[in-house]
Amino acid sequence: MRERVYCDTASGKIPERTELAKALDALRPDVGDMFVVWKLDCLGLSVKALVDLVGRFDRDGVESVSLADGIDTSTPAGRT
Repeated sequence: MRERVYCDTASGKIPERTELAKALDALRPDVGDMFVVWKLDCLGLSVKALVDLVGRFDRDGVESVSLADGIDTSTPAGRT
């Protein structure tokens, strides 16, 4: 398994987040990529942005994990 780590120290309130954009562009669901974030509130500008992003992951077949929030969509409990 190859790990790619992108570190975006920009606030979730800043629309220009180059490392996040790179991470999203690099996702490849055909090889089982998983998007891992420390905490969901670090990820999105708003609740709508988070919902859209998680919807994108679901649509593209990418699992997602939020370490601090205890969310892991690769498990049955994480999908409910």
